Amino acid sequence: MIGLLLSVALAAAASGDLRVAGSSTVAPLIAQAVETADLRDVVVAPTGTVRGFEELCSEAAVQVIGASRRLTPEEALICAEHDVAELIEIMIDTDGIVLAQSSRRGVKELTLQQLYLAVGAYVPSEASCVLKGNTAKTWRDVDPALPARTIRLFGPPLSSGTRDMFIKLGLAAGARSLPCLARLEEDDPVSFLKATTPRNDAAWVDAGENDEATAVALTYVEDAVGIFGIRSFEQSDGLDAVHLQRVAPTRDAISSGEYPLSRPLFLYMTPEALDRPSARILVLELEKQRREPLRVKVHLTKTGETRFGLFRDIDDLLKATTSLL
Repeated sequence: MIGLLLSVALAAAASGDLRVAGSSTVAPLIAQAVETADLRDVVVAPTGTVRGFEELCSEAAVQVIGASRRLTPEEALICAEHDVAELIEIMIDTDGIVLAQSSRRGVKELTLQQLYLAVGAYVPSEASCVLKGNTAKTWRDVDPALPARTIRLFGPPLSSGTRDMFIKLGLAAGARSLPCLARLEEDDPVSFLKATTPRNDAAWVDAGENDEATAVALTYVEDAVGIFGIRSFEQSDGLDAVHLQRVAPTRDAISSGEYPLSRPLFLYMTPEALDRPSARILVLELEKQRREPLRVKVHLTKTGETRFGLFRDIDDLLKATTSLL
């Protein structure tokens, strides 16, 4: 799916089609809506959430992106500096970040603390809270109860919002469960951030934005664990999910928030994008898929203000968005 989407991206730039960039996790959801609504002038071209915000604001190359996390204050400032004064944020779904593997002899279940101790770049020494580089080679090095299998994660790259959310919901939460690191976060947030960055050795491999390629790679590297959105995981044959905090990444557990790596997914667009009929139809189709009122937030990037509302149809959204701006 992702490979096909990427193959038509260049054609969109030259044709005047509505190009939707951003998250590779959100891309299949948008592509499904595009196909269902038969939007022939909409091209989905995933580039990653971080890159998507760059294209939306600093480059003005697109008017619509998918995002696997919220706009950050730093990104809002960049938008303001490039005269993108308003951004419309629409929550379109709830997703779960899934750790999956092909080996049935691999790790079956982890706590967030074990995940951090395996993958965090720096961990506290046993005698004190002094941070040291993470040298754990196997899961058993982290906890004697875990299997003696090599730690190797195929994770999302720096361009990915999923990477940001994996750090926030997984590594940072796991580190915070250690009292000394909870104190460190308060006293020295820069060091805490350094500790919860993924390792820069063979234990963590930036696998790119193509989930299909990552799934294939797992079949060749027996001990490897891949990181996916729930849809990509469900579409990948032969993979088993790792349970986190004794919770399996089921749709119900993700929707309820019981699964610890649950996160919302978004569509971001400029107000001008809604002048295009295809953009309006796309939003309407995404609302139909979600079967809930649209959860819309307008970011006024130059003042830092945000305004929020729930809307049940596209006309409601258009009228309310105009008034909010």
